[in-house]
Amino acid sequence: MITKLLSRSVTSVRAISTTAPAASALPVRLDELQGWMRDRYPSFKANASQIELLSSPSDFQKKFREGIENATRSIYISTLYIGEEQHQLIDLLQRRLDERKDLTLTILADYNRCTRQTPAHSSASLMAPLTKRFGGRVRVFLYKPNTKLGALERLIPPRFKEGFGTQHTKIYCFDDNVLLSGANINTSYFTDRQDRYMHISAHPRLTEYMRSFVEQLARFSHKLSCTDDSVQPATYELAWNNDEPAHAYGEKARIEVENFNQSFRCTDEQEGDTTIYPLIQAGLWGVRQEEEAVKYLLEAVNGIPGAKLDITSGYFSLGEAYKRRIINSRVPTSIIAASPHANGFLGSKGVSGRIPEAYTHLESKFFRSCVKYGRATTLSLKEWRKDGWTYHCKGIWIRNEKDDEDCMVTFIGSSNLSGRSSDLDLELSFLMLTESESLGDKLKAELEDLDEHSSSVNQATFDDSTRKVSLFTRFLLWIGIDKML
Repeated sequence: MITKLLSRSVTSVRAISTTAPAASALPVRLDELQGWMRDRYPSFKANASQIELLSSPSDFQKKFREGIENATRSIYISTLYIGEEQHQLIDLLQRRLDERKDLTLTILADYNRCTRQTPAHSSASLMAPLTKRFGGRVRVFLYKPNTKLGALERLIPPRFKEGFGTQHTKIYCFDDNVLLSGANINTSYFTDRQDRYMHISAHPRLTEYMRSFVEQLARFSHKLSCTDDSVQPATYELAWNNDEPAHAYGEKARIEVENFNQSFRCTDEQEGDTTIYPLIQAGLWGVRQEEEAVKYLLEAVNGIPGAKLDITSGYFSLGEAYKRRIINSRVPTSIIAASPHANGFLGSKGVSGRIPEAYTHLESKFFRSCVKYGRATTLSLKEWRKDGWTYHCKGIWIRNEKDDEDCMVTFIGSSNLSGRSSDLDLELSFLMLTESESLGDKLKAELEDLDEHSSSVNQATFDDSTRKVSLFTRFLLWIGIDKML
């Protein structure tokens, strides 16, 4: 049982340093993690029977469309963007809104990503006609980070503005059901871009949190409205949705997010074999729930005899605090990154075409650090590759392989666990602990499916001529472009 696992003490946790690992007697236990989490963040109980893991982009698309087709009260979509080619999806939303006159639709997406093609077809021009056709029943909000770049922002090409922060959360709510993922809404995420997907059904309290979260962020976003839907692409305007100046709302946002968080921290009286903790990360506002929890988790894992740690990120650029804790640990660890062939930027034009080899450089540096500090014997670094596919998975799994009655811990959501995720992007992720054997088995199977297309890498991999990193890419990393990856 979970109480059996969580009661075990820790012998020691290594101190975190920027140089060589050093021993330290810092007692951390997972039961302490539970108490620590409950003191800080909302928690929601669920049963394994309510939780379904999906395995493929096509499953994700099917469940997403089913959510729209069956929604009767409200649909909430929070995503980086909706692909400008998704006309069938917009038609589906329109049909459902026509069928259910009391149904409402709220969309939260990223300002820069959704408008960068303007005046050509864009995500914003695709969504705008819905706001005109259905009036107040459809609301679309586009979040723009308070980067304080001022007049300099006008000099930055549209695509590069996203490097200074995005609305990166991905949650899809249909009445009392929610679909959690790291996937956005476009053709590749529905066909050949691998991600993680978790559907939670019949959970009014959790979906209330999700809806309220979107409403909270909408207060610090621009509201989209259609000015003319008789032309193609439709024209639109964006209006700031707050009394606070758009360039100076960070402190107000931080306070309101903290108040929002507090409002959901009442005791969850629902029973269940699984506990879910939502974690907000908005580094630009000083909100660092995810970062605090993941750092604590990476320390707590050292106290579980027989623990196994698995981590994946499609864009492998671990934040420094995470990197140090992983290298300083001695828990058997497996990390899956995207092969350059599975990187979504492979073949891109301009500077973005350098991104796959930039990740190769960062991955190589991490591997060398593992070797330097003696971690290579207990840490396996792998790369995922599947012909014609790209890799976008992210998350953490912790399991106890020496206990038949083990607890499974997973971290799922929008975050790539990078410095950018911590400092620039707006993220929402979920830490989940389950004592359900069936759900634990499904989470293990999820890992096995990812591992099936993964192969180990070593120094010879990075020494190969095909993995050579150009001087120009090294220069870009040297001047700080890695902070935007």
